[in-house]
Amino acid sequence: MPGLAAERQDDLIITRGAPSAVARSAQRRCVAGELARLAPGLYVSDRDPQAQAALVREHWVRILGELVPGAVVSYRSAYGAAPAEGVLILSHPSRFNRTIRLPGLRVALVKGPGALPGDAPLGHGALHLASMQRMLLENLTRPRGADGRSRGEAAVRQRLEQILAAGDGALALDRVRSVARSLAAPLNMSRELVRLEHLIDELLSPPEDSGSADAAAGTGAGEADPDCVAMLQALAHRLRRQRWPRWEAVATGQPDRAHQALLEAWFECFDAAPVPAIRQACADVLAGKVGLASDAPMRELLSVFKLAASSPLSDSVPPFGDGFAQGMRARHALLMRLVEPVRAGRFRTRDPSAPAAAPVPGRIEPERIEGTLAAGSKLAIEVPEGLARAIFYSILLCRVQPFDRGSDKLAHLLMNAELSSVGEARIVVPTRMRERLQIAGEQLLRQGDPERYIRLLVALQRWSAALDFSDLNRLLTRLAAMRAFDRARAPPVTPPP
Repeated sequence: MPGLAAERQDDLIITRGAPSAVARSAQRRCVAGELARLAPGLYVSDRDPQAQAALVREHWVRILGELVPGAVVSYRSAYGAAPAEGVLILSHPSRFNRTIRLPGLRVALVKGPGALPGDAPLGHGALHLASMQRMLLENLTRPRGADGRSRGEAAVRQRLEQILAAGDGALALDRVRSVARSLAAPLNMSRELVRLEHLIDELLSPPEDSGSADAAAGTGAGEADPDCVAMLQALAHRLRRQRWPRWEAVATGQPDRAHQALLEAWFECFDAAPVPAIRQACADVLAGKVGLASDAPMRELLSVFKLAASSPLSDSVPPFGDGFAQGMRARHALLMRLVEPVRAGRFRTRDPSAPAAAPVPGRIEPERIEGTLAAGSKLAIEVPEGLARAIFYSILLCRVQPFDRGSDKLAHLLMNAELSSVGEARIVVPTRMRERLQIAGEQLLRQGDPERYIRLLVALQRWSAALDFSDLNRLLTRLAAMRAFDRARAPPVTPPP
């Protein structure tokens, strides 16, 4: 794998594949107490176990891509597309029946084929995520205890029901069946295929009295807000009717991806500033000079940057249904852990010390946040992938406002994660356009009219796709000439020539 030589990202150092002199230098620093060794060729500068665990959770794709290249995130881990409860299951054709223990993460290696058609590359491609069809077959293997590798039949049925709830659900289930048939042989899961087809047949021929209204109810996570769900249903219907342009991702390698993520983070965290100050802040983030001792705005900039730059959070969305709320809490915890750790990962709640007040019109009550997120995420299945679904996710988060702080930033990050998941250009919202987008969003939430909001995001994706992220200083100069950093409500920025 190219570029293995002594890579360093913040406080994580990898020497696997590096020249022997570089590896010996890291070993000497470890003996001297400057570094802590987590695994062969893997070092961190922080010796605090909790900080090490947080670092591993944040960079697990990169770490395991180096430790177990060619592995596939499989079984129950593929169901949620991420480690769950500190456990990650990886399939590998030759390295199996062993466990890798890292701070905050236990990695179970099981026997299975490497990447198959449909499995999605993670990060630089050393790891893959099992396709939905592979994941369904794997999770129909016999569960062995509560913590076994398989989620079991009930979880598979739930995922199939979510697929069926989409507008072309029956066709989607038929596609699941077709692809699963092609995967059963290399996975050696003929029995699981029979069971999967039986479940699909049951769902496609339900009893006449079975209720279909629960498809978007989100009852597993609590009651959903009916007004919000109705608005989201109308939005999903509107988004299905439009033909969408496709602007391919432009920042596909380094340093372009880091520069794009940094620019996204800057516009999310700050308003106007002199370009020299922006350059200095960006340089400090890229050089790893921002930490707990930095001021709060810079810590927030670092947190947003990491969520925008780190796979899989930057290029995947949480699973549909009840797991969606859990996934958003995990992302909020990463967003806020350097800024307000007390609030990190906590949904908005009622203040028990505050006097009772009348409900705020249009505001989702705290006890309905999880249910509404689950219901909204299920409706997202009906929306075409890419820009349409990205817009839907953005509106879902802005409407529910699940957190006291950070909901709008997460809405933008989730929107771009959906775009990256299908190889489309991420959207950068410059200061000059932020107020216009906010006004359009408020108009949507008050009046139910999404047209202006949609038009702005379509134009902004086209504009973002025309930017060159290869040279950050040159890009900042170009953006300054375009007045992208201005606060004034001016005409929209235009694509660079």
